[in-house]
Amino acid sequence: MRTDFALLAIYQQTLIPLEVFCTKEMGISFVTAKNQLSANIFPIPVIRENRKLLVHIDDAAHWIDTQRKKAINNTAA
Repeated sequence: MRTDFALLAIYQQTLIPLEVFCTKEMGISFVTAKNQLSANIFPIPVIRENRKLLVHIDDAAHWIDTQRKKAINNTAA
C-alpha cells in the first residue's frame, strides 16, 4: 500500500495540521516541532496557512518512507 494513500485514508485531507502529525506520526510534541522549525532542523517542509502550520501529505509520506528505509538498512547491517 502506498503511504500517501494510507495517510489520505486516515486524515481525509491533503494538508495535515502539524500538531496532529507530530504527535500521531512522528512521536514528538508540537512544542518540539516548533523548536525544530525555529532552528531550521525540522525534517519536513511546513506550510503556513493563516496562523496554522500544515504538512502536505506527500511530504509526510516521503518522510515516513525514508524513516522505514533507514530502519530496514539498520537491521540489515
